[in-house]
Amino acid sequence: VTLYFHAQPGQPPACGAGALDLTTGTTRTYTGQATGRPDLWTADDVVQFISVFPPKEIWIGWYQPNTNSSATPEAMPSESHFRRLLGQPTTPLHLMSMDHHGAFSSELARSEYLQRCYGIKSLLPPFTYLGLRSPHEEMALLQLLHFVEEHHPSMLHSFHRNEPWIPHQRLICGNHALTQLQLAGPCLKETVMGLFDKCITSMGKRAIQERLMSPYSDAATIRMRLEEVTDYRTWSPTKASALERQLRFMFDLPRLHRKILCGTILPVEIAGLFQTYTAMNAVRTLTSDTHLKAPLSEETWDAYHAICHAQWDQEKAQTSSADVAPLNGETYPMISTTEQQIQDTWAAIHAMRKEIATAANLSEDAIRIEEREKEPFGFKGSTITLQQLKKNQNKLPEGITFSQLKSGGWIDGPLIQRWNTTLQKQRDTLANLYRIHAVEACLAISEAGRDHWTAMEQWICHVDGTQCIGRVSHERGFSWPGVEDMT
Repeated sequence: VTLYFHAQPGQPPACGAGALDLTTGTTRTYTGQATGRPDLWTADDVVQFISVFPPKEIWIGWYQPNTNSSATPEAMPSESHFRRLLGQPTTPLHLMSMDHHGAFSSELARSEYLQRCYGIKSLLPPFTYLGLRSPHEEMALLQLLHFVEEHHPSMLHSFHRNEPWIPHQRLICGNHALTQLQLAGPCLKETVMGLFDKCITSMGKRAIQERLMSPYSDAATIRMRLEEVTDYRTWSPTKASALERQLRFMFDLPRLHRKILCGTILPVEIAGLFQTYTAMNAVRTLTSDTHLKAPLSEETWDAYHAICHAQWDQEKAQTSSADVAPLNGETYPMISTTEQQIQDTWAAIHAMRKEIATAANLSEDAIRIEEREKEPFGFKGSTITLQQLKKNQNKLPEGITFSQLKSGGWIDGPLIQRWNTTLQKQRDTLANLYRIHAVEACLAISEAGRDHWTAMEQWICHVDGTQCIGRVSHERGFSWPGVEDMT
């Protein structure tokens, strides 16, 4: 989290805040104004921002511009003051006092930097496209990205579109009200957060925290959420159990989507993504006639799913290895050709094993194919098997030798080494092709899904959060509270 304070003569500072989750590539920003006197002020909305998006580190910038007026801005407060103000006694703080913004003083430099970090393809100015509402909010975001660039430069790309935090329809919990109301606290089990612990997915657990830490203040929104919970509680036990089962099959979707954007998703994660999408499709069916209906139409979902399957092969992703790449062979024929060559090589290796076993009057299974330390494969046999092979040495292919171990040993020879070399070259070719085409596949899927991913993620988070509230309410006998419109 970065907090940018702009000191102002004769009044408390204006502020901007930014939060970043590197694993999902999402940023949130906020702009606000401290209240109080120039020398004694509070920033309750910023405290709540930090409570909603708990930081691992906090960067605080205090901008004190040079001024010719008689009233000079207040100097930067001490670290202990910020810790008391923010309620962060142990979180690492990085404090910086500044009287200029360096390269970010230029509007062109700021725009180009944001354009590069977010990969913006819109004609709108980055300030408008990202939903920034003030220069303080923009500077907080810029400093956040700059901090990441200094410490994790390889992660500074392919971010999701910035989400401005808009608490106008939320209850601003100032003066540590979150702790006083026991919404949060040092002991999780003694808080409201600890009470609502029935979320199943990782993304749902994060979302329920944000939902509880930012209570709604709009009566219509509260009623709508209560109607969703009430509707969920009318579900049959079989239907509710089916929903919970599907949610348990889901991986952390925002993190997987972030890896697609960065082109760093692994084959095992591709299998997890397909498993999550399959479970989401089942949830779509379960919720089709409820208040929790999916936001995407059937046609949009099918079109996006078709693109995913055109790029990746679900079955190959589940069995991916050095001999199989998870890319679709029809879309990437070079991948399919190389995989076939590897299969042909393995067929030749098995044929050679059979030839050696037959020549020595052994069962084919007596000679095992195992991976060696520096080679793709090797033939290994027990002590009795090696003795039988040595007796029939003259019937074996030319150049066969034996490496004795404590129990059994390896069977070596020029032909075995030749197939090892062939197999290793083919595997290297496949790995190089995968590195090239995986980026193309990730780009195609991210282009197809970028407009839908946020809706998909938020929907699953909402479904998980609603079933969590519904289950806890049922177990503890909670009832619908009265909600009145304020005039």
